[in-house]
Amino acid sequence: MPLPASPRARAWIELILVGVLVAASCWVGIELTRHSGRVASIWLANGLLLGILLGAPDERWMRYLAVGFLGNFVANLAVGDLTSIALSLSICNSLEVVMAATLIRHLLGPVVDLRRGRALLVFGAVGVGIAPVISASLAAIVLNESGPPMPIEVFALWFPADALGIGAITPLVLAITQGAAWDHLQRARWRLLRSATPLLLMALLIFWQESLPLLFLGFPPLLFLVYREGTHGAVVGTTILMVMAVAMTGHTLVLSPGSHGPLQSPTLLIQCYIATASAVALTIASLLEQSKVLAQGLRTAERLQRAVVDNTPALILHADAGQRIRFANTAMARALGGHAQEFVGRTIREVVDPERYARISPNILQVLNGSAVQFESCESHPEGKRYYQSSYVPELDASGQVQGFYAMSFNVTERKTAELLHAAGEERLRTITDNLPVLIAYLDADRVFRFCNSAHEALLGIAPDQLLGRRIDEALEPKMYEAQRYFFDCALNGARSEGSFEIEGPKGRRHLQLNLLPHIDAAGQVIGVYALTMDVTPLKRVEQQLRQLARYDSLTGLANRREFNERLSVALARSRRIGNSLAVLFLDIDHFKKINDSCGHAGGDEILQEVALRIRSAVRQTDTVARLAGDEFVILLDQLLSAEEPLFVARKVVASMERPFVIDRGSISVSVSVGIAMDTQRNASAEQLLQRADRALYAAKSAGRNTFRMADA
Repeated sequence: MPLPASPRARAWIELILVGVLVAASCWVGIELTRHSGRVASIWLANGLLLGILLGAPDERWMRYLAVGFLGNFVANLAVGDLTSIALSLSICNSLEVVMAATLIRHLLGPVVDLRRGRALLVFGAVGVGIAPVISASLAAIVLNESGPPMPIEVFALWFPADALGIGAITPLVLAITQGAAWDHLQRARWRLLRSATPLLLMALLIFWQESLPLLFLGFPPLLFLVYREGTHGAVVGTTILMVMAVAMTGHTLVLSPGSHGPLQSPTLLIQCYIATASAVALTIASLLEQSKVLAQGLRTAERLQRAVVDNTPALILHADAGQRIRFANTAMARALGGHAQEFVGRTIREVVDPERYARISPNILQVLNGSAVQFESCESHPEGKRYYQSSYVPELDASGQVQGFYAMSFNVTERKTAELLHAAGEERLRTITDNLPVLIAYLDADRVFRFCNSAHEALLGIAPDQLLGRRIDEALEPKMYEAQRYFFDCALNGARSEGSFEIEGPKGRRHLQLNLLPHIDAAGQVIGVYALTMDVTPLKRVEQQLRQLARYDSLTGLANRREFNERLSVALARSRRIGNSLAVLFLDIDHFKKINDSCGHAGGDEILQEVALRIRSAVRQTDTVARLAGDEFVILLDQLLSAEEPLFVARKVVASMERPFVIDRGSISVSVSVGIAMDTQRNASAEQLLQRADRALYAAKSAGRNTFRMADA
């Protein structure tokens, strides 16, 4: 019948079973010891509970201890003990189990394997020795307070029974609940139950009869267990031990048929004998069984070793200090041209051709001097060259003397050929990349340089061997790495990225264009990055020149109409946002046509350039001066604090023209007229401001020129 599927239900059933088993074993032990004329029985309860605790996780201990204590207490009450006595004795038993389980778990760890020598010693010292002694001492004190028997009698009754019970039952519980034994019982529980039923009935019959004691009651289950597990040495030892226990028990009854009481010397003698004989017999049986298993394992290992070395593609050989072959696997024998047994006992010089022996003899001498040797060799073969990777390892005795050496060689022709082809291909690739005017590199997922061409030294001043094997953040200057880090982050996340940045290199400030391609393996993981960096400084210069031509006047260097319109739009938006005013000053050169006719176009250009310089010197650096066309100039005054500021600037501009203009053809007087439009209400458009300034300019011209006028608001 299967256990309930619910873990909680299974846990409750386990606790109930543990409590019932502990209570039943306690009741049996108490009944056997209280009738006069009986020899003290094995105390099974503590051994049972200790075995359960050692095989269970620590978090379950409190539950098992609680039900164990309850079972012990109920059994003591059932046989008529006073509540105080039942409680005290239950505490003694629980303390014994807790003490033994805690110390054993602390010394041996979570897995208690009594097949190991140290584990067996710890279990014997703690579980069979220390814990029962302390428990028996406490029980002697408790029972002495309540009256007879004497403490020494209680100790003599309690200690051997507990020690024998723990020594016999705890290993059985561990064997059943751990490992293969438990799996075996789970798979064949009904068959085992049918097999165990006769043994259980026999034990019950022995238990209820009055003529023979129960010192050997624990042996039928033990015999059944070891028989089912197939440990034949343990079966024989346990069987002999059971026969001797029965014989000695009967002999004791013959020697003292009318004796009674718990402290009988034959009783103590038999219990001690059984405890000692159990340990000796089971230890010897386990050692014999282990020896048989080890011998079988050794033979299996030898067969496996031979199968492995004969089927491995390596050439394996073992020779003594005189270079005499002691072992050669099948691959080595084929390479030497024969069978393995043909070469055993012959020297290496005898089985290898002289030319090859001359090549390997220095390595043999080195390994016979105690040093391991690794080398590559090339051998001629009818089908072409064969490459071998060989390792010679000295064989040393306990004193460090060389007794011979082991030789292992691998045919690495395929790998070596691939390496040579790869090296040739890499050399071609290196030649190509080193002659390209771009930086080519490969970095792994940890951002470590694995390849870089010689262009890095020409552009960055860093030799390739100074970059290889180093992280990019360690090899490059912090500013240069920070300029590229974002793009590398994108590439290492699987996205192709590109960007541009500037550096200060040996050739001055350079503009670089970076292109990164992630290296993705078959599993979809990014394992590296291919980096291609181009010097685009000439292109940047051309781009800047084109931008300059598109937005600035080529003659005067002032902003052109397009640049001015954009700046005016931005200034209008800013004035509306922060509440400041702005003004536009529209001006042209008075009678410029006459000047141009008299001085020529070259002279006119000189006049325009000088006018531009004087206008810029009359305004703030933050103000915008532009040439719209011909002799028309415009000034943008931004973030004004008063309406007087545009008038002040216009006055400075007009005054700046008073000095004569010196050109190639002589000196000439030039004046300008200025029209001012101010956006005090912050609601005019750029076109409206320019129109108002233009009207104000015509007003200045009408007023006689060489002056300025302010447009109406």
